[in-house]
Amino acid sequence: MSEDHSTPKKEKQERLSKHKENIQHSQAEEEAQLLGQQRAFYDRNCRAFKRKIMIKRHEFEQEQLRE
Repeated sequence: MSEDHSTPKKEKQERLSKHKENIQHSQAEEEAQLLGQQRAFYDRNCRAFKRKIMIKRHEFEQEQLRE
């Protein structure tokens, strides 16, 4: 009779544990996706900045050559 009372509790614990694992897995996937997006955004902005610096340097050098 004690097994009848413990089995539903055990099943409930297993369900809660599985649910918690699923939530943690989902959160880890979302975090990885956000980190990837953040990295892509960072890389894109770095390339734009480097391109801007290169263009400014080129313009400056061209101006120096004209003088």
